[in-house]
Amino acid sequence: MGAICECNSTTTMNSKLHLAIIEPQPIARAGYENQLGKCHFTQSVSSFFEEEQFLKQGRKNQFDLILVGTYGYSSLSICHLLRNIKTQFPTAKILHIANANLSQHKSICLESKTDGFITYLDTLDCVQEAIEHLCLHKSYYACDKGKVIDTTQNKISKREQEILQLYQAGFSVKLISTQLFVAEGTVRKHIQNLRERFKCRNVATLLSQCIALGLIAA
Repeated sequence: MGAICECNSTTTMNSKLHLAIIEPQPIARAGYENQLGKCHFTQSVSSFFEEEQFLKQGRKNQFDLILVGTYGYSSLSICHLLRNIKTQFPTAKILHIANANLSQHKSICLESKTDGFITYLDTLDCVQEAIEHLCLHKSYYACDKGKVIDTTQNKISKREQEILQLYQAGFSVKLISTQLFVAEGTVRKHIQNLRERFKCRNVATLLSQCIALGLIAA
């Protein structure tokens, strides 16, 4: 699927988007509609309270991005809903929003072929940032209090995985360097690079995130 808009290096939109919102919770739906309608990247916003209404009334529209809130849905229902939307609107990008387990929704995102999702959502600012990221990248998710993380950067090297796994096992930097026959400075540099890549404030958060992504064992 091609990009729906062009963005510069600061993720500013050069073309405006036609957005659709599917959100069963009235307060959340009104909040999204109000805030996103004011965004610099928004051409129009159409709001729907559930899938059936959206599929019935929204087919005549060409949406660039569809925001899907799924509070109260089961995992199976979410996958079914997202796949239906993807089938009906194959050229639109779909952003799934839910306060739920990170690894669970990564799985849902992959299974339903959704372009992106946000979990542990805190603010509408996160949604705005996520939409801009989604226009730059094919997929991403956001976690840790609304920090957007690009999943295209989730791959780690074998050496990085070894270092993280030893760190998770309780090894110190000195012991890791001895175990892997590398300098302590090299170990620290790998950890620093990983923290920057995954936008983690500390090693504990980095390890938790990598475990959730299945990059290292718990």
